[in-house]
Amino acid sequence: VDPAMADDGRLYSIYTPDMVVAMRQLVSKAHIVKPNYTEACFLLDIPFSTDPISEDELRERCKQLHHMGPEMVIMTSVPSKTHAVIAVYDGPTNFLKTYSIPLVPVKATGTGDIFTAVLSGAVMKGYSPYDAAELAMNFTTNAIQATLDTVQSLKHGVAFELVLPELTQL
Repeated sequence: VDPAMADDGRLYSIYTPDMVVAMRQLVSKAHIVKPNYTEACFLLDIPFSTDPISEDELRERCKQLHHMGPEMVIMTSVPSKTHAVIAVYDGPTNFLKTYSIPLVPVKATGTGDIFTAVLSGAVMKGYSPYDAAELAMNFTTNAIQATLDTVQSLKHGVAFELVLPELTQL
């Protein structure tokens, strides 16, 4: 389940508090939950902050999400000023692995959808959630950079088609 309900510390305008409660119920049925950091804060009913968090705090938040039902937690947009950071957490083993890539300093809409599509496809092809998340992170970042390099604008979203050949190796 990708909660797809919030970003930058705020719920999307169409979301209500009742919908957040319903999303918690949906998340409880998931095998893998993929919130961004803002969505994780809403799911856990904790304050959002852009301040970096320690690995112990990150593990605790992932563990709390795991206790809602999902076996695996893949959290994107973990606060960092210089890198795109994701966390992959295996609830049954309490194992947390983080991945990071230098941040492309732009705001691009649709990147969560791109990430989730690549993640889901890779998991369905048999990749581990760890490898799938790393692939999705790299693909999404490369798509943003290729859009900036080629189209020179994010006005119409990320031109992920420019880097689709990266996925032909799957």
